Amino acid sequence: KRWHVNPPYRRRPSALHDVGLIELERPFSPAPGFFRLWSPSRQDLDRLRASRLLHISGYPADKPEGTQWEHAERLDRITERQLFYSVDTCPGHSGAPVWIQRQQAGPPVIIAVHTAGPRPHSGG
Repeated sequence: KRWHVNPPYRRRPSALHDVGLIELERPFSPAPGFFRLWSPSRQDLDRLRASRLLHISGYPADKPEGTQWEHAERLDRITERQLFYSVDTCPGHSGAPVWIQRQQAGPPVIIAVHTAGPRPHSGG
């Protein structure tokens, strides 16, 4: 239907606001295999930091075209608007989901969108 760019990003592009939204014509009913979204609290993130791996799946520019790659590491640092992690990323990963296994045998859930970050750590 239409797409939206985060207003602060339009005014001054920054990794802090580098996210967009696509509005669909009709409601979307996820099929099995689709990731759900979860907006964890700061307390949830602190628990995740100690017990879960963050995953990024995407199509990195330095790998054969059309091949999906995934890597996982622990959450390093949390700020009000960003998560910092040492997951291996490169150009082509921007926009990829940052996801976790919230429960041991449960489905994966998306908690962030990978954008960029200061080196040596990536951020989402």
